[in-house]
Amino acid sequence: MSNTYLTRTSSSTGNRKTWTLSAWVKRSDVGTKHGIFGTYTDANNRLDFAIDSADKLTMKEKSGGSTVIDFTTTQKFRDVNGWYHFVFKVDTTQSGSGDRVKIYVNGSEITSWVDSTQPSQNYDTFMNVSGRSYLIGQTGGNTNYWNGSMTHVHLTDGYAYTPSSFGSTDATTG
Repeated sequence: MSNTYLTRTSSSTGNRKTWTLSAWVKRSDVGTKHGIFGTYTDANNRLDFAIDSADKLTMKEKSGGSTVIDFTTTQKFRDVNGWYHFVFKVDTTQSGSGDRVKIYVNGSEITSWVDSTQPSQNYDTFMNVSGRSYLIGQTGGNTNYWNGSMTHVHLTDGYAYTPSSFGSTDATTG
């Protein structure tokens, strides 16, 4: 398993309420937690996107030890031959709590969850914060490295986009 990743430290604060993370990923193995993207101060102050050891897609943010955002799919992602397109669309300014975080896989919105904790309205996430380091291919704390391939990882600051803004998935071949 790899222990390399990309990192970038934000030089200025952007929009912490509205943003989109998009990534095309291909796994190399299953049954191990793989970090897609993260920002990490410590276990109580972090935002991470991963496929967990049960092969489920997760998005979690903890602030001061409190869980603010917590999503885990019921669906498992075990295909090591195909590519997945994951899109995490966040807009905490939305009045409807179910509209603040939406997660898509290969163009389809996920609607079935093990966990689905939405942030409060106008919550400032850990995304786009000046001085924070952002990790592509790891969740933080020097653990949970991505094992596979990644391409076209995009973060939009101030825009909540749907998957069609980043490309399309062929329904026949995936």
